[in-house]
Amino acid sequence: MRFIQYFIAGMAGALLLTLGLFYALLGQPGTSSEGIYQTHKIKHQLMQTIEPPRLIFVGGSGTLMGIGTDLISKSLNINTVNFGIYAGLDLEYQLYLLEELIQPGDRIVFAFEYSAYNSTQKMSANTRNYVTQRDRPYFLSLPFTQQLQQALSLGPGGLTAKLIESLLPSVPMAGRYPIENINLHGDQTINRVDHSPLNENEAELLLQPVDFQAINQNAQPAFDRINQFIDRHRTLSKASFYMTFPNLWDHPQHSRHEMQVFEDLMLAAFAANEVPVLGRVEDFLYGFDSIYDTLYHLNAKGVDHRSSQLAALLRPYFNESSTTLKP
Repeated sequence: MRFIQYFIAGMAGALLLTLGLFYALLGQPGTSSEGIYQTHKIKHQLMQTIEPPRLIFVGGSGTLMGIGTDLISKSLNINTVNFGIYAGLDLEYQLYLLEELIQPGDRIVFAFEYSAYNSTQKMSANTRNYVTQRDRPYFLSLPFTQQLQQALSLGPGGLTAKLIESLLPSVPMAGRYPIENINLHGDQTINRVDHSPLNENEAELLLQPVDFQAINQNAQPAFDRINQFIDRHRTLSKASFYMTFPNLWDHPQHSRHEMQVFEDLMLAAFAANEVPVLGRVEDFLYGFDSIYDTLYHLNAKGVDHRSSQLAALLRPYFNESSTTLKP
């Protein structure tokens, strides 16, 4: 009997110690989130300084490095913002980051990667890492049961790694996407000037096709959440919304049937809410000569092509009253 009491007391003590350390570290920045944080910081500043009416493209790094909003701005004669950040952030959190930045008259194009629609209703490890390092208020706004679940899901190893990272200086990421190459519209432009060949790790990423079958099974909750967001801001912000499909390498293992199923699901979900869907899945499949370093990242040729496609698809929704207000 006493052993059981000691065991329970020990488990309770370990739980309290784990939670205490987790919350003590909450909000401590780390190098693993530095690049995303700096990218978002730039996008947030642009959204606060570029005057409406604006055409805003929202998504992950496929938007960041796949759409030239500077080119679309010239074509459609309207201010543009590339609000693409990182596809590893959950759809729910990407919408949260956009929430308070929408202004009356904004036109918003959602161009999320396919992975964003693979909704599991749980916070991903990538999102947890980012918000626990960079967005303490958001994490604390979550229901306590969800906070507890995220804290315990780290495990001893994850908590130790977080502790070690918090003790090291947070330094800029030294990867291939320097924030200095983000232009005044928010486009990352390194992919337009860097012509170096893919390295082994990048080539390996290109060998992993999108699992459209799994995405199709989980997409409806994501569609529903986007429609809820649209309904809110049509009323609150008087904004207009469009959906489009992400740019993607035309991987030989992608199932044309499953891609068509996804397209049909998206068209049905947003037609019911009178949200225009720009183009079709196959419109935004690109050959290897248009790819930069991942399935979703385009090089200069790909960015030029996709941007001209989107401008042409959007042009019917604009009229001569559009004005140019340069950032």
